[in-house]
Amino acid sequence: MTNGGATTSYAVRGELNFNNDKPKNIYWQYRVETASIKWLDNDTVIVNNVELDVPNDTYDYRRN
Repeated sequence: MTNGGATTSYAVRGELNFNNDKPKNIYWQYRVETASIKWLDNDTVIVNNVELDVPNDTYDYRRN
């Protein structure tokens, strides 16, 4: 969860650390205070009912 201060709402941001590469944001949802995370297998994660195939898929509330 991230907090941008007094002028913004809470957000949930998911970051993937994969194969010693630079960390990659894979999930960002604004105005959410909690995250439900479930790994289905080594390549599939569900974050707040959004299924992602990592490391390629991403979810950003501004684009979806």
